[in-house]
Amino acid sequence: MKLLSLAALVSCLMFQTVETNINGSIEGTVTRYASNDPIGGVAIALWPDGSEAYFDGEIVTDDKGHFMLENVIPGKYVIRAMRGGFVNPAPNGVRLQDGGSTKTITVKPGQRLTNFSLTLSTGSVIAGRVIDASGKPGVSVEIKLKATSPERHTPGSYFRSDDRGEYRIFDLEAG
Repeated sequence: MKLLSLAALVSCLMFQTVETNINGSIEGTVTRYASNDPIGGVAIALWPDGSEAYFDGEIVTDDKGHFMLENVIPGKYVIRAMRGGFVNPAPNGVRLQDGGSTKTITVKPGQRLTNFSLTLSTGSVIAGRVIDASGKPGVSVEIKLKATSPERHTPGSYFRSDDRGEYRIFDLEAG
């Protein structure tokens, strides 16, 4: 009798359906702004709303710009695509706030987000050479970069010329 009861219990447990995977996933691509050209080697970061990075550079797009974030705990997130030489698109000098390289997203229990897209544009560069009145290189001269509006992204505010008087500021948004 005990053997029969144990067999019945095991049988019930085997056929019981319990949702054990409530986490979701995000699958998508990163492309060049205003085109369908994929960008490989892009780091994907995912931050819970108002928190530290959850996936931070662990996921990188393949040659086709494809990425997959699995086992994402349900919640509200900010997802961002990052790669040197590329920046958030700024059409007509206006930075995309929720689109382009960064989007706010909500993942529901068990949700599989597919065809998710992020886009980047090539960053601009300002380069030059500082010389003094006699034509000699200005070594370690401070170069100040100031954005024309508060929402503009700049990689830093102060730069210095090198031993040849040259400087290069990169990863700038258009504008």
